[in-house]
Parts: sequence; structure tokens; C-alpha cells
Amino acid sequence: MKLNVSSVVAMFLIAMLLCSPLLVFQAKSSYMSKLYPISDSWVEAEFPNDTHGSDNNLRVKSDSRTRRSYLKFDLNSIPNGKTITSVKLYLYCTYVDANPSVEIYVHETGDDWNEASITWNNAPTVGASITSISVGGTGRYYCWDITLYGQTQYLGDKILSVVVKL
Repeated sequence: MKLNVSSVVAMFLIAMLLCSPLLVFQAKSSYMSKLYPISDSWVEAEFPNDTHGSDNNLRVKSDSRTRRSYLKFDLNSIPNGKTITSVKLYLYCTYVDANPSVEIYVHETGDDWNEASITWNNAPTVGASITSISVGGTGRYYCWDITLYGQTQYLGDKILSVVVKL
């Protein structure tokens, strides 16, 4: 696809459930940048004061042990004046405890948290749902389109935080 805008950035958020998150940007002028989250962690309702920021895995679950994953990306490496045309969050799934599939949601959330200290009790409020997709298989990436939210965050404080949940 050709674009006629000279300062266009396609932004791809790539993260992995149960793996390392990664953020990738691409522009028409061959601009590409890969960023890892500045913070990523998960929280659990059953153990509301526990931290999991040092865990290499991200987790989501919905039952008596509800778990949510938080991801924060710094967008400051995208040059000023670029037009964001696409923002996609990719998560790599290594385990699904559902048959045949489960709906996983991406929500807006605040930026006032860090992976070393986030717990269920102090996690930012889960905001509006951005999108959801059905996840059923393992060993593959899943993609959520969060373009409007990404554009808003780029034009704002350039910090993009999301919470992933069932």
C-alpha cells in the first residue's frame, strides 16, 4: 500500500503473553524503531499485594484468581510531527486454559505505575475497552488494533499504557 503522506508512521506494539514485549514503529520514509516496554507486569486478585514485575511472563485469567497484565510504552522516540496511521498490539500466546477459545480485551489505563511495585491493590483503574479478539491457539501471535488510542497517546504525553484482561 502506498501512502502520499511524507511523515507517516505505522506503529506496531508487539508484546508477548508469557514472553518479552516489544514495540515496533514503521514510517513511509523507511523509519523503523523497535522498543521494549518501559514497564510490564501482571497483577492477581487472590494475592492483591504481590508484585510480579520481575516475572518473564505476562498473564491474564478470569475466575477466583483473576489476573491482568499491564504494559507501558514510551513513544518519545517517534519524531515529532509524524502522523500515526496504525497501532497494533501483538501478543504471543504460549498457553490457553480455554476450550476452544477465550475473548481477550485490551483496555486503556493510566500511566502512574511501574513494574517493580504494581499490585492488584495499587494498579491504575481499568479504563474503557479499546478492542478484543478471540484467542484459542498457542504458539502464535495475536493482533489487536489500538490505532485511535495510540494516536491519542502520541499527541498527548507520549506514554501508552494498556491493561490486557479477560
